[in-house]
Amino acid sequence: MNSNNMIFPLDSDFLKKCLSDWEIELEHVSIRELNRLVDELSNHFKVEFLRFEFGVPGLIPDKIGPEEEIRILKENPRISSTYPPFDGIPRLKEATAEFIKKFLDIAVPPKSCIPTVGAMHSGFICQSIAGRKHPGTDTILYLDPGFPVNKLQTKFLGLKEESIDLFHYRGDELIDKIEELKKTENILWEYIDLSKIGVLGHSFGGATGIVASFKDSRIDACLNLDGWMKPVESTIIQQGLKIPFLFIGQVEWEDAPINYLKLDSLIASSNGIKEVLPGTEHLDYSDTPQFSPIASKIGIAGKMDTHTLRDTINSRIISFFDLNLKGIK
Repeated sequence: MNSNNMIFPLDSDFLKKCLSDWEIELEHVSIRELNRLVDELSNHFKVEFLRFEFGVPGLIPDKIGPEEEIRILKENPRISSTYPPFDGIPRLKEATAEFIKKFLDIAVPPKSCIPTVGAMHSGFICQSIAGRKHPGTDTILYLDPGFPVNKLQTKFLGLKEESIDLFHYRGDELIDKIEELKKTENILWEYIDLSKIGVLGHSFGGATGIVASFKDSRIDACLNLDGWMKPVESTIIQQGLKIPFLFIGQVEWEDAPINYLKLDSLIASSNGIKEVLPGTEHLDYSDTPQFSPIASKIGIAGKMDTHTLRDTINSRIISFFDLNLKGIK
C-alpha cells in the first residue's frame, strides 16, 4: 500500500523458499494458504498489501461507518445483548428490498430478502434450494477457479458436483471439453445444446468473441457490446464473419476513431449489423451504471436512463439470440 517503498520486485528466492517449505502450489493454493503466505511476505518485507483473499482489503473504513455504529449502540444499548431474528431484522430487510428496487428495478418483497454472513453462507443456501428445486436434478456445475469450500458444501448437502476449469479450457477448447463431457452418463450435460452456440463479449471480450467466431465453425452467432476492435487482425476484418453478427455500442470512439473504421469494414464483409445508442459510454455496456447513479456523475457512465439502458440492451441480446439460435422472431 506504500507506493514509496523500494522492495519490489520481491526477492524470488525468499518467495520460492516459503512455497517449498509450506508445500504450496500456486495453481491450487487455498485461501488460507494464500493468507498465510501474504502475512509472511508482509512481515518479512515490512510492507502492507491490499488483502483480497478473504474479501477484506485492509483499507481503513470511512468514519461514517464506525460513527453510525457507535450512535446506534448509544441510542439502543440493548441491541448488543439481543439475539437477532433468524430471518433478519425487519428494518434491514425493508431497506434491502428498497435498495434492490432502486438500483436494479427488481421488486422483491422484504420477506424474501434473507441476510447471509458472507459467500459461504449464501452459497450454502443457494445450493440447498437449487439442488432440490426440480425433480431429477441433483448436480451443481462449478466454473473453476472458484471457492473450494463450496464443493464441500455440495457434498454435505448430498448433492453431486461437476466442474470445468476455465483456466485450462477457453474458447474452442471449452467446446471440446463440453463435447467430451456430454458423452458421459451425467444428465447435467444433456441440457447443453452444442448445435446452437452463441458468444457475447464486452470491450476486449468483444474482440475475443469475434476472433473465436471466425476460427471456430461451431459458433452460430456473435454479439459484441462496444467491443475493442483495434487488436482484431486484418485477415478477419477483410474476410468477415459468416454467421449473424450484431454490434451494439456508443455513438463514437473519440479517443480511438480507428475502432469504428475497423468495425465498419468488418460489418461490410460480414452478415452484420451495427447499432449505436446515443447518450451511452463504454462502461454502460457493463453492469457499472446499474450499481449506482453516481457512475454518470463521475464520468464512467453516459446520460441514458439506467432503466432504459438495461431494458434496451437486454431485449436486443435476447431477441438476437432467440432469432439466430432458436428461430424465434
